[in-house]
Amino acid sequence: MFRSRVLSRSAGIVTAALLVAVTLGVAPQAAAQVDEYPPTPQPPATTTPEVPRGTPIDWTAQGYTPNAELQVCVFPNPPGVGSGTTCVGAGGQIVGSTPVDGDGNWAFTLPTGDLAVGNYLIAGVGDGTIFPSSGFSVLPPPPGPPSDVVAVPGNTQALVSWTPPPSNGGPPVTSYTVTANTGQTCTVSATPPNTPATTCLVSGLTNGEPYTFTVVATNSAGPGPTSAPSNVAVPRTVPTAPRNVTATPGNGEITLTWDAPADNGGAAVTGYVITGFPAGSCTPVPATATSCVVTGLTNGQSYTFEVAATNAAGTGPPSSPSPPATPSTTPGPPTDVGATPGNTQIAITWSAPETDGGRPLAGYKVFNNNTDPKTLVCETVGADENVTACVASGLTNGVAYTFDIIAVQVGGAEGPPATTEAVTPRTVPDAPTAVTVDQVTDPDLAPTSVGAAAPVPGRAVVVSWTAPAADGGRPVTGYKVQ
Repeated sequence: MFRSRVLSRSAGIVTAALLVAVTLGVAPQAAAQVDEYPPTPQPPATTTPEVPRGTPIDWTAQGYTPNAELQVCVFPNPPGVGSGTTCVGAGGQIVGSTPVDGDGNWAFTLPTGDLAVGNYLIAGVGDGTIFPSSGFSVLPPPPGPPSDVVAVPGNTQALVSWTPPPSNGGPPVTSYTVTANTGQTCTVSATPPNTPATTCLVSGLTNGEPYTFTVVATNSAGPGPTSAPSNVAVPRTVPTAPRNVTATPGNGEITLTWDAPADNGGAAVTGYVITGFPAGSCTPVPATATSCVVTGLTNGQSYTFEVAATNAAGTGPPSSPSPPATPSTTPGPPTDVGATPGNTQIAITWSAPETDGGRPLAGYKVFNNNTDPKTLVCETVGADENVTACVASGLTNGVAYTFDIIAVQVGGAEGPPATTEAVTPRTVPDAPTAVTVDQVTDPDLAPTSVGAAAPVPGRAVVVSWTAPAADGGRPVTGYKVQ
């Protein structure tokens, strides 16, 4: 006589207890026990516990004859067509034996790997007679672990893919669950029409943080073992726009500078893309530098530039355009330079340079080279850039002068000078002084006349004088006596 009940199930190992009183050729220990149990064993009404195939069950029972040897029988529930009084007659099989200890207790670990899926009863067998005690069910095993788990990062998310397990345990896989190492999950159904299901998008992640992912397959038997972790994936997006773009013009080039993006999108900036309008570009060296020089530009043409940052996720939005910048160089020297001397002055003339260097001219400066430092003689900057003549006055007659003429751009850039030839200011000499006239008799003198006097044969006059006190700035080249 016996009774049975299931006590516990934990950690994949099921433990059951059999409360059994049997007669194995030995009378019960007390008549009161006979009165306590019903005369006919009653199997449990339900099959419990339920275990996946391959999961062992630890059974314990009490109330047996101490120190006896007990065989253990497992048979279908409901029993087979046989008499039901023996293991074989009930359609079952002996799965092992176990001793009963001195207190009438026994324990047995039942492997289920060789049992087909279905409902069973486990019983102790004494003298060939079975004593049903408790039922259980063997369920199909869950799927094996998925493999080849790969995570591809995105913006605050990761797309996880995998290869289905080689064994689904029997029943088809119904779903997959992806779990991040920080707890975020994603579940995808694997039932038609959503087959094959081998990807799932895990969202709610933080850009710039590393994650790994595992995958569990589930079928009607429950979830299977966890896959090996995926690769490390760092969610990211493209960087924000660079800031504070500046453009400094040069000769046929513009130097750009900028500040790195405020947010790199969760991945390091690996480079920048520079776009010029209407043309122009450059590549920073190294790639993460925040400046570069755009060359090959046209002096006098206005340009603006936008800068975009790139990381592993791609290229982000462009910056605000830079302020306009116009490449230029200094203007050329003035042309057709001339200098005309006068009395204590020189008139200087010139024509515009062949090139203004890419920027409008603001005017000209004229310097006297005879002083140290050079003296500014005249300036048209800020007055009239079209004036191309100047008079240097207050000069000293008889002194040679040269002058530099410089073209000046708007903004103040000065070109190389054009230098005049040396020119000496002058005027006519002063009158000679101390003029004397003497008559002489000299047969060899040719007749001549002085003033209104008539020529006298054999006589002449000699006129003498003192050179002028001032020669007007140039040597006296002759005199005229009249």
